[in-house]
Amino acid sequence: MTSRYKASKGAKKIDVSFRHEPEEKGMREVFPSWPSPWIPRVDIMERGEELVVEIEMPGIEPHDISITVHANRIDLKGKKREDERARGGHYIRLEREYGQFSRFIPLPCLVFPDHTVAWLEDGVLTIRLKKYKKEK
Repeated sequence: MTSRYKASKGAKKIDVSFRHEPEEKGMREVFPSWPSPWIPRVDIMERGEELVVEIEMPGIEPHDISITVHANRIDLKGKKREDERARGGHYIRLEREYGQFSRFIPLPCLVFPDHTVAWLEDGVLTIRLKKYKKEK
């Protein structure tokens, strides 16, 4: 599909092409080499002497999450299981993605891995990390 519009004088004409994929296709269907069907979204905040990492984890149980903290990154792995309520039914539309995920999150500074606190609440995994500070 090509889209054209009337531009103001002096503007160069641009042809814009769009390729429409059916909505029902997931990322794995559109991109077969896609590494994981679902990748959690991450926010990193700096609060004084610590970093606070918040990761969206809707519908995931704590026992399905593995967190490994290194001095310069977080390795996050886990599994988002299909909702048990869906068993025995027939989907008309399925947009949520399930399956295993793996994400390596680089940190903006060094941290002490052994001073890490993490908890899962209301679908958000929060990880508090103490920033590394050189002793004088």
